Amino acid sequence: MLVSAGATWRFHRLLGLSLAAQGLVRLAAPSFDLADTPEPVNLFTSAPASLRLLLGLELRLGDPR
Repeated sequence: MLVSAGATWRFHRLLGLSLAAQGLVRLAAPSFDLADTPEPVNLFTSAPASLRLLLGLELRLGDPR
């Protein structure tokens, strides 16, 4: 399940600074194992939750309202 929220601050009529946060909670996380050896080796296990912060510059080329 992905949850996201963000906001944009317009400091000029054509430019804006945007900040957003995204949170992800996995209902089923994949795991990659190497089963070619006598004892299986775990290569990678996905985290159950993650957070991402986004920062961007927005250029408005259309209607300047």
